Amino acid sequence: MPIDVDAGGLLGAMIGEEKVGASIVDVSEFSTGQRTRFLTDFFEALYGANRTALHLVLDEADEVAPQNPMPETKRLLGAVDRIVRRGRVRGFRPMMITQRPAVLHKNVLSQIGTLVALRLTSPQDRNAIGDWVKGNADGDQADTVMKSLPSLAVGEGWIWCPALDVLERKAFPRIRTLDSSRTPEHGEERAALPPISSIDVDHLRHLLGTGAESPTAAGGATAPPSVNVAVIEAAAYERGLADGFERGQTTGIAIGIARAQSALSALQIPDIVASVPSSSGGTSAFDTGDHGSYPRAATTSLARPLKRDVVPAPKSEATGLNSAGRKMLAVLDTNPPVRRSWQQIATLAGLKARGGHFNAGRKALIESGLIVDSDGLVAIVAPSAKAGPATSDPAAMVDLWASALSGAAPKVLRALFEMGGTAARSAVAERLGMQPRGGHWNAAWKELRDNSIVSVEGDTARLTELFNPGGQA
Repeated sequence: MPIDVDAGGLLGAMIGEEKVGASIVDVSEFSTGQRTRFLTDFFEALYGANRTALHLVLDEADEVAPQNPMPETKRLLGAVDRIVRRGRVRGFRPMMITQRPAVLHKNVLSQIGTLVALRLTSPQDRNAIGDWVKGNADGDQADTVMKSLPSLAVGEGWIWCPALDVLERKAFPRIRTLDSSRTPEHGEERAALPPISSIDVDHLRHLLGTGAESPTAAGGATAPPSVNVAVIEAAAYERGLADGFERGQTTGIAIGIARAQSALSALQIPDIVASVPSSSGGTSAFDTGDHGSYPRAATTSLARPLKRDVVPAPKSEATGLNSAGRKMLAVLDTNPPVRRSWQQIATLAGLKARGGHFNAGRKALIESGLIVDSDGLVAIVAPSAKAGPATSDPAAMVDLWASALSGAAPKVLRALFEMGGTAARSAVAERLGMQPRGGHWNAAWKELRDNSIVSVEGDTARLTELFNPGGQA
C-alpha cells in the first residue's frame, strides 16, 4: 500500500508497538529529500517505541548511514547509529546489507558481530572490512579471506562469526521465490510484487489515516487511529529540544567569542587568556575533556596564555581546504570545543599523521583562522551550527576510538576498558586469546600510545585521562 512522506514517525511507532507485524518498508519511489525526511522520523520513532526483540534489516545500508553524510542527512545518520550502537537493550537485532562497505559509516561498520562477505572487486571496499577481518583472525586466516574476495563466484561468500568460532566459505542457493532485486534481461519488464494476503491492508490504512473508508465513532465522527500518540509527541519534543539547544548554544558561543575578540582588539591588549568566569570564583579554560558539559570549573587559567596572533577571528566557511583539512575540521567541530593533538585528529579523521596530503591539510587549517593551535593542542575557534556534541561517557569514548583505530588496537582498547582501565598487558593478551608478541600485537600498542590512549610502564598498561570524564583530550 502507498505510504505518505509524512507518515514515517507514525509507521515507526506502530511497528515499535507491534501494531503491525513483519513489514517491508519500501522508500525507493521517494526523492532523496523525501526519503531522508521519512526515514529520519521513522527510525527516531521506532527507537522510542520498541521494547521487544525486533529484527531490523537495512538494505542499501550506506544510504541511511553514509561515511560522508551531507548536512541534511546527519540527523538520519544519528538515528541509525543510535539503533545500531545503543539499541541492543531495546531489543534491536540489526542486519545491514550493502554493496559498498567503503561508504558505510565506520561507527556502524565497527559494530559487526557476524560478517557475510560476497565478492568484492574494489580495493576500497576490501580495505573497509580489512581491519575487522585482521582484528578477528590470525594472519593466515585473514590473508586467505582477503585474497579470495575479488575472485569469489556469484553467490559464493564467507561467513564469519568470531564469537561462535565460525569461519566458512559457502555457496548460497539461488532465490526460488520472486527475486525483486534481480536485474531484468534486455526487453524484460520488471516483475510486479505479488499481493501479501496475510496483511490486513484496510486496517493498516486506517491506522495510518490513508484509507478511503474509516471506521466511525459514536455520532458519526471518524475514529482516531489506534496508535500511541504520546510516543510520537515525546519523540518530536525531544528532537525539537535537542535541535533548539544545539543551535542556541552554538550561536551563543560564536557571538561571545566574536564580541570578546572585537573588544580586545579595541583595547589593544597584546596577550589574552582563553578563559571564562567559573562558578567557583576563579577562571575556567575551554574544556579539554571530550564531554558535552559547560566549561569545567578550575582555579587557574591555561598554563600559558594564548598569543593574540594565534586567536584568529572566527570564520563560518571551510574554504580553501583540501579533503584532509575538511576531515580534520569535522573532527574538531564539537560543541563545546575539544582540544586534541594532531595525531589524535588524524586518527579520528581516518588519516595518517604524515605525508604531503596531511601536511597540506594541517597548513590550510592553521591559515584558515578556523582553529587555534597552542602547544600542539588544537581546537576549533567557533563550532558550526552543525557541530556534534562532545561526549563525557567513557563507554562512548571507547566506541569513538575503537571505530577509528586499526588492526588489533580496537579490541585491545575494549579489553583494557572492560578490565577496569588498568591491567597487565599479558593479562590483556590472555583475555583476547592473543600472543603478547609479534608485529600485530606491538603495532596495536604503538597506535594506542601514539594517540595518548594508554600509558605503559613495564607490563602494566593504563587508560589515560582521555577516558575520564574530567580528563584531558
